[in-house]
Amino acid sequence: MLEHLDPSVAETEFIKEAVTRSMESLVLNYSTINETEAQGLLKHGSYHVRGNASPDDYMIWGDYYNLEALLRIYE
Repeated sequence: MLEHLDPSVAETEFIKEAVTRSMESLVLNYSTINETEAQGLLKHGSYHVRGNASPDDYMIWGDYYNLEALLRIYE
């Protein structure tokens, strides 16, 4: 996980913890695990919040980046 970060830099541990907390929050609060009717991997995405375009929907790019991050963390 985040092997490219320099361990001698003071912020490295902070960044690793922030990434872990963010991903845990996505899984615990926004994941569609066990929701058989779900049309995506993450709930509550939005195409354009200020424009009120799909304010609470599934977003394919959110699913992609979430899965990509999970795969990189658990390599």
